Amino acid sequence: MSLTVQLHKREKTREIFVILAIAMVWLVFSGLAKCWAKAGQPKVAIVHLKGIKPYIALGDVIEQKLNSTTTVKTFEISPGIEGSAVQRYLDKFDADVTVCVGKRAYQLCERFGTSPIVLAYNTNISVESNPFSLVRYLSNNAQKIAVILNEKSREAKDRALVIQGQRFGLKVKTKRARVESLKQLAAENDAIALEQGVLIIKGNSTTIKGGPTVAVFDGSIEIYKQLLRRCMSQLPKFDSIIDISKVKAGELKKKLRADGPSVVLCVGANSYQRCKFMENRNQVLIAVETAPIANNIEQWGTLSGVSMFANPKDCLDALDLLVKRSVIIAMPYNPKNTELLVLRILLEAEGKIEIAVLPVLNEKQAGKAITRQFDNYDGIWVIPDSTISVAAIQKFLLEKSLIKKKILVTMMHPYTKRGAMLAVSGVGGNTNELGERMVSLINEKLEDPRSIGKVVSPPASISLNVKTLRHMNYKIPQSLLNKAESIFGK
Repeated sequence: MSLTVQLHKREKTREIFVILAIAMVWLVFSGLAKCWAKAGQPKVAIVHLKGIKPYIALGDVIEQKLNSTTTVKTFEISPGIEGSAVQRYLDKFDADVTVCVGKRAYQLCERFGTSPIVLAYNTNISVESNPFSLVRYLSNNAQKIAVILNEKSREAKDRALVIQGQRFGLKVKTKRARVESLKQLAAENDAIALEQGVLIIKGNSTTIKGGPTVAVFDGSIEIYKQLLRRCMSQLPKFDSIIDISKVKAGELKKKLRADGPSVVLCVGANSYQRCKFMENRNQVLIAVETAPIANNIEQWGTLSGVSMFANPKDCLDALDLLVKRSVIIAMPYNPKNTELLVLRILLEAEGKIEIAVLPVLNEKQAGKAITRQFDNYDGIWVIPDSTISVAAIQKFLLEKSLIKKKILVTMMHPYTKRGAMLAVSGVGGNTNELGERMVSLINEKLEDPRSIGKVVSPPASISLNVKTLRHMNYKIPQSLLNKAESIFGK
């Protein structure tokens, strides 16, 4: 073979090696570029308990609907898993926003200090985080809030509260130690927050007249007794205190009307329900528990959430369409679990639907109260409270409501499938709209982690049992049928 041919072959080989080398370099840099680009993408962690189908379905919808440039990773928590293990996984991923689906996931992530958090929640957790978000949960129209601080509180706390109040659309006025007049405080503000962890909001009344101030509470329930003590530690002395566990309903009316109070402070939801008749004459205030005003005020507002409880107004509107008459519906609840949901229902209820609340502290009390009171009301409204939603109570309500033709409305679809007339839930078969509301909150947090915390209601998911409704002699409006996601008993 000639020298020329050999050189030509060597040049060809060299060219091939050069081309391959360039290709390899290009592939390496291309891969690195993709990694760098991915590393610069916003990260979203979804955390929920393992094996719970609604949580899994919601997590899948969130992942599908998030922007394709967002890196999403799901962390499933086994019931027995150590919190430290979850924390290691989350710390390694280093998410910009953590999505917690359910109570367990939130409790873990909040303990780690993960922030900001977007929460799909099935308890009152997200609205207990601070008094400002709780004001927004209970009263969209509130504008002014007075915050009563201890004398030793530093001025820096005042400035932080004013800034945080603005982020929730509230004008904050801080005061030190004991105030002189609850009447004046109520006249000048839409809400009052006490440093020890009490929020006081106005009921549906605006009138203030001369006369004494009265506190009304249920002395048979320990958390209400503690709540009253907190109120008394930072508010002016009350002219009288009434324990409704020791006073009959008729006597309470006589007592309050005789005293002619200008301000009635109701400690807890059940006291407010007993005193609602006063709203057309005097100022009724409601005290509920919230998180104490702590040093981490700057963290307020980083938590947003979509409730897994339906908006109470959706439930009331659906019931009103069906019943079309004045009714009194009993509502059993455990103040430790669902105080805020019950209070919101009471604030929303008006017109023909009257709610009579039955506070119970355990399953045994719940069973006795429901059995004893069943015949005294037109029906029962079962809310998602773990104390009430037990098999024995479910069986009793489903059987007795059909036999005695009592209204049975719930916020959980399995009840309707088994025979309840109506359920309006925040968790339905179609999770797309709920996922969209979650994604909207996530995107807000990705754009601005310090954006205002929001509590958003889920889309109403309505189910009906037509067999039960016919048995109850109710005519189902077409408008309600059109809204129903599930219809049982056809």
